[in-house]
Amino acid sequence: RFFAGDEVEDAEQPLTSTQVAMLKGKDAVLGKAVLAAAEKTGGAVKIYLQPIVEHEYTDEAGGPYLMPKFPTPKFKVPRRMSDDTIESKFKTTGCFENISPIWVIDE
Repeated sequence: RFFAGDEVEDAEQPLTSTQVAMLKGKDAVLGKAVLAAAEKTGGAVKIYLQPIVEHEYTDEAGGPYLMPKFPTPKFKVPRRMSDDTIESKFKTTGCFENISPIWVIDE
């Protein structure tokens, strides 16, 4: 689970303002910026936690792998993995190569 007691268990559901308020550090800065943008756009902008897996050759493979949910603490990661093993072991939903970065400045 992302947040204790909440129903959101995967990356498919947007975070609520209560969940964003629980974020810390850079995640909190980004979360507050997204909430401000959502307010100005009538809720058109939402924030999702998207778990990813990357390795030292990720750029050659097309980008980090997207995961449908965060692994549990008991999840055992094999010592050596190929791209195929990453895709099957983590049940990835593809790579993201066409996502543009968002710049947020905390003033």
